[in-house]
Amino acid sequence: MNEELKTQVQALGLKHLAQNWDALCAAALKQKLSYHGFLNNIIAQEYGLQQETARLARIKKPASLNSLSCRPFPLTNSPNSRRNSCSNSMTPRGISPTDRN
Repeated sequence: MNEELKTQVQALGLKHLAQNWDALCAAALKQKLSYHGFLNNIIAQEYGLQQETARLARIKKPASLNSLSCRPFPLTNSPNSRRNSCSNSMTPRGISPTDRN
């Protein structure tokens, strides 16, 4: 593969084709593939490589999310913090349990 063709293939993002051009051409000559068969073979291999790359990226992505530190919402700073507090002796309506009579 000449350098111009190699840069064009790399610009298109066809990594497998750029790396394995000679092997693909040799296999096509050995199998006596038509142009259509040769192109189908190239597209199928590129598609498989891109699918595998996407699968590995999906697997790797959650591991990077675990490094983020997340804190829960601070309920003690909210305006209704008295309702959210378990140690508060007041009921949600503001009436203490002894004043219910």
